[in-house]
Amino acid sequence: MSIDDEQLEIETVTDGDRALDLFVDRVGFTRLLAEQLNDPVTGQILYFYGDGGNGKSLLLKYLRQRICKQFLPHVWQFRKVQSDAKLAQFIETAPVDTYARVPAVLHDFGLVSPFKQPKDSFYGLLLLRKNLAEAASKLNYWLRFPLYDFACVWYLHQIGKSLEEIKSLFPLSDVAGGFATLLDAVTGNVFGAIAKAALDFVVEDLEEKVTVYLSRITSPAEKIREIQQQDVDTELIYSLPKLLAQDLNAAMAQDKAPSRIVLFFDTHEAFWGQQKHESDTLFFAKDEWLRCLLRGLELKAGIAVVVAGREVPRWAEAIKPKTDIPAKYLWVLQVGHLAAADAAVYLQRVGIEPALHVKLIDDASVAVDEVHPLYLGLGADTVLQAERQGIALSAADLVSLPGANPAKVLIERLLKYVDRDIRYAVHALSACRAFNFNLFKLLGQELDFQPTCPKFDLLREFSFVWRAEQRGEKWYRIHDLLR
Repeated sequence: MSIDDEQLEIETVTDGDRALDLFVDRVGFTRLLAEQLNDPVTGQILYFYGDGGNGKSLLLKYLRQRICKQFLPHVWQFRKVQSDAKLAQFIETAPVDTYARVPAVLHDFGLVSPFKQPKDSFYGLLLLRKNLAEAASKLNYWLRFPLYDFACVWYLHQIGKSLEEIKSLFPLSDVAGGFATLLDAVTGNVFGAIAKAALDFVVEDLEEKVTVYLSRITSPAEKIREIQQQDVDTELIYSLPKLLAQDLNAAMAQDKAPSRIVLFFDTHEAFWGQQKHESDTLFFAKDEWLRCLLRGLELKAGIAVVVAGREVPRWAEAIKPKTDIPAKYLWVLQVGHLAAADAAVYLQRVGIEPALHVKLIDDASVAVDEVHPLYLGLGADTVLQAERQGIALSAADLVSLPGANPAKVLIERLLKYVDRDIRYAVHALSACRAFNFNLFKLLGQELDFQPTCPKFDLLREFSFVWRAEQRGEKWYRIHDLLR
């Protein structure tokens, strides 16, 4: 039962792979997700909040790539009683014949791209739908979203998009068969043909129990008519999140569906940017489509949701009816900084001499036994870059420069030990939302630094440079706190 259903009853009733290898601490969060995937589901959304730069994004990436596994029941029962640290280690290294991979998608609201708009109420939702289908397909599962897809096609046609423009927004593998017939009917404006093509598309290949599920909501034919009758700007656009949720709920009931799926949402604060003092009406309107999507999901059907942001969500306070998410559906946890002991483990893993540990940890500390991961990485980068220049730094060399902005101080200290080209490149690329080698090369030509492959590889090794996965292969970004 989704949050919407229950509320209705209440009302009327850095470089990715290397960064993951260096990942330390957070074993408690690992257990939480593992329990969501292997124990009876709780029906709660996990929400991780904490300061910028303290590792939330890396945590989500780690959980998605290393922890999304569903174990054989006897294996899980035996292992779940172990300590958090031992359980996390087992999950990472478990034999492949003891678990099944769980499809998972990462939707980063902080991504800014002319081709992908993750915060947008239409294109962000469509991006999520495409990624869900792709993630399932890679693991030989099959998810369809017929009502949502029809509503999208109808919406796009109504706002004047051409047949080719509509096709370009869906995976090539989907633009065939019943979907192709639907597109032709919709863009041909033959109302009777549209209704028939839409109905054929919605029920195409659906198993009986899924058809029964859809009928519980309303008959497919009635739903199609309802979609066509809605005003595009004031009704249909607001119905899309719930339609996607209903389709995902139905898809999870199919025999070809996974028993679990995970939706990761990162950088929740990006919805508001610097506009933190808006009226409640404007504030809650920004992420309304996300709340409506989450309200519509049947979390107890095996759909796990993990969201990360800088502040505790105010979802329970949403003022528009049926868009709030009551606190009982949220499991809110703070992602703190690293303990000094874990920071020392990180420094050991990256190859920093023990004699420098105390100084680097002290420089990166924001409170007693609270070490800022980004600052720690910058300190380690400084030592490693100095070694590349043939300089063996001592603790005395790492002068604590005065300044109100620790990130700026630490990045400037690091840039003292890199060559001129790298220095220029870091400053230039900090102005970019994301970059690849071609953009690096273009900036080098325009700004007169040498954009060579070895220098680009060196840039990618810095702890503050991360893969921008949603931009595509071999795209990167500099951490927001340094931009």
